[in-house]
Amino acid sequence: MTYKGVGLSNPETLLEDIPGAPNHDGFMFAIGPDGLLYMATGDASEAALAQNLSSLADKVLRLNLDETAAFDNPFGSLIFSYGHRNPQGPFFHPETRLPYITEHGPGDNDEVNIVEIGRNYGWPDVHGFCDNDVSGLNEETFCAENNVAEPIAAWTPTIAPSGADFYDSDLISAWNGSLLFTTLKFAALIRLQLFDDGTAVQAEEIHFQDEFGRLHDVLVGPEAEVYLATSNRDGRAAPVANDDRVLVYWPE
Repeated sequence: MTYKGVGLSNPETLLEDIPGAPNHDGFMFAIGPDGLLYMATGDASEAALAQNLSSLADKVLRLNLDETAAFDNPFGSLIFSYGHRNPQGPFFHPETRLPYITEHGPGDNDEVNIVEIGRNYGWPDVHGFCDNDVSGLNEETFCAENNVAEPIAAWTPTIAPSGADFYDSDLISAWNGSLLFTTLKFAALIRLQLFDDGTAVQAEEIHFQDEFGRLHDVLVGPEAEVYLATSNRDGRAAPVANDDRVLVYWPE
């Protein structure tokens, strides 16, 4: 749609027939630093679609803004990566430009992933790391045979990670170089301090837990302030007056 400062107009459909369901639809999206559109789709409650390269479900898609697939997509289609379950994001490292997603596990192993072109992220045969921690799955064998990319972090019990952004300012100096993401079930903002190349986690901090209810998204503003969006009116929480809200955090 076109925005000219007052309202939205001229709707145009870029992509249709993405599998959907009442749950597990993922589908957050962003324009990447390469000018391409990245879309994260869920498994639409059909886990088998994750390993099916003929389906748009359980994938990160990458396309031009004229609806065509990016020229270097690895499978000659819109698919950039596959084997996801219910991904949120994507978002991008401000220096390396690497794409990341957060991802909901089935009851174990919520994840933060770096999204690599052409890689398999394992669902439903791998939950989290390739460590055989799930009964009935031979994760180590599947990972070795399918070049599975492991997350940079995982959580069991699950916390329901959602929106995310990078903090790269000295306004909150302790947060510089951090990945921030909100959680629904855990009702908190999580800060992951990353190493300089953004590929591994140094430390984890929890902020605002249970202060505002379920948190659905985070955005770092133009002056390095931090915006949070609550999500309490979806039938899974107890709303307070005037929920849902957008909150802003400035350091004291």
